[in-house]
Amino acid sequence: MKNNLYRRLLILGMTLSVIVQSIHINDPYIFAKEVKVKKIRLHLKSNTVRAGEKIKIIKEILPKRATRKRSRWISHNKFVDADNHGNIKVKRRAANRDVRITVKATDGSRKRCNILLHILPPVNPKKKMVAVTFDDGPQESVTGSIVRTLKREKAVATFFVIGRNLHGANLKPLKEAVINGNEIGNHTWNHYSMTGLAKNQIIQEINRTNQFIKKHTGQNVKVIRPPFGNVNPFVKNAVRLPIIGWSIDTKDWQTLNAQTSYSTVMNQVKDGSVILLHDCYSQTAKAAKKIIPSLRKKGYQLVTVSELMKYRKLPLERNVFYAGIR
Repeated sequence: MKNNLYRRLLILGMTLSVIVQSIHINDPYIFAKEVKVKKIRLHLKSNTVRAGEKIKIIKEILPKRATRKRSRWISHNKFVDADNHGNIKVKRRAANRDVRITVKATDGSRKRCNILLHILPPVNPKKKMVAVTFDDGPQESVTGSIVRTLKREKAVATFFVIGRNLHGANLKPLKEAVINGNEIGNHTWNHYSMTGLAKNQIIQEINRTNQFIKKHTGQNVKVIRPPFGNVNPFVKNAVRLPIIGWSIDTKDWQTLNAQTSYSTVMNQVKDGSVILLHDCYSQTAKAAKKIIPSLRKKGYQLVTVSELMKYRKLPLERNVFYAGIR
């Protein structure tokens, strides 16, 4: 009888050992203290999106060893659809609104993170549109003023930046421009005329600027504007990016007169225009405060250069020069 009892206890002990080992292997936290979520971060290249588009928001849970990393994605209105993987679909009726999305931890820590999306109107390819562009920045006060004007008017532009200007206080309006949905283009590092440079110098001017733009904004550069608009077959072959010119030259750098710049744009503008301005003069910032809302009142959609090409169904091809787009 003692032998039978001993055998039963031995079998029971072995069974319990197998169960414990199985639990330990499959759930490493079963015997450890639970690690709560302490912080949630959300990563998004731009907080501005057009109505009707889809975006992806990347979630980061800290600390990385948190026991339970699942979370709930909450949309605070009916203007966007958000799943628990960060896939966001913006409804067309969300245009001209600010939409808040919250990600909430589900481990009882009550940690959460909010992100505010600025929703631009959808682009109608059948309606007239223009691309406003700014060269020679960024410059803290001027570029900052223009970015704020664009944001207020629910409009976007393309900024062709000089690499040597990407430092210190100038970086703030550059980053704000990206967050608000504007496009950043390359205007070389030193603003030398590329027709007078060797091929390796051209490549260095472009690559160094591209690297700094990527470092400070997260954007990959899609377009370049040669300084002074100077281009020839040798330059075209060397830059290996779509080359953007203009169809309306305000000569704001020459006149330094806001009213003259405004009149030039409004008298010459037409569907597909690419407008040249410079965000290094206070008079240009003043002109932009009139030009941007006036263009919208005349029925023009203000888009980036890349959007203008996209909605006109024209491919942006490397080594090709573009001015106005019809």
